[in-house]
Amino acid sequence: MRQRPRGPAARRSQLNAASLDVVVLGAGPYGLAVAAHLRGRGVIARVFGDPMSSWRDQMPIGMFLKSTPSASSISAPRRGHTLGDYCAATGIDPIVGYRPVPVADFIAYGCWFAEQIVPQLERSRIVRIDRRPGGFEVALDSGEELAARAVVVASGAGEFAHVPPELEALSPDGPSADGPLSHTSQHRDLSLLSGRRVAVVGRGQSALETAALLHEHGADVRVLVRAPGCCSATARRTSRARVAGRCATRSPRSARAGRWSSSRTARCSIATCATTRACA
Repeated sequence: MRQRPRGPAARRSQLNAASLDVVVLGAGPYGLAVAAHLRGRGVIARVFGDPMSSWRDQMPIGMFLKSTPSASSISAPRRGHTLGDYCAATGIDPIVGYRPVPVADFIAYGCWFAEQIVPQLERSRIVRIDRRPGGFEVALDSGEELAARAVVVASGAGEFAHVPPELEALSPDGPSADGPLSHTSQHRDLSLLSGRRVAVVGRGQSALETAALLHEHGADVRVLVRAPGCCSATARRTSRARVAGRCATRSPRSARAGRWSSSRTARCSIATCATTRACA
């Protein structure tokens, strides 16, 4: 009589028998889009994540998307799941043309998309992914282990927040939302900085939006950028209606020396990425 394998051999056999085509880690716009298209093609997949959690927890209240409404829909394998379809289905005013898309509406749209087209979304947390012959072994916080031929990681950029080492001395314990040094991803409610003096370091989308919102909440904002082109046409278009602040730049020489050049401080209508209260 043939004996069944036991121990690790038995577990490998069980994993192989229940092997999935794909595991998707993440339930933001990209994870939801990947999951929708995989299932639309009949691919056996399991999707893990909290729908739109990074957007809900790491984007500031009052933010607008930089994309136009027509470019803000989550990709789906069939019609009926665009941002416009969500507005029509839920009875809210259509977001069309060049009207800014509020982040709160986009988060609600993503959750609606998940309910409509990825209903089997699982909120278990993936704690380990290991390679194994023929694919991957995935462990969940529930204790379940499963095998998949492929894993799609769409966990967002929240874990890659960067603070320049030159600023670390401002907060030896690391950046935090209520400390002297923070990262933009740590701020959900910027009204908490009302009346404070805040320096925003950088000039990307996060910086511009953060500085604009800080200004609207009554903070004294100064934007610090590395290069002298802070008042480009794009920056002026982005922020003219939102922020009237000061922008300090520094030359490559002073940047290498770690000095900000007050002689290059200029009036301009922009803000930048990462905040130092510094926010970085």
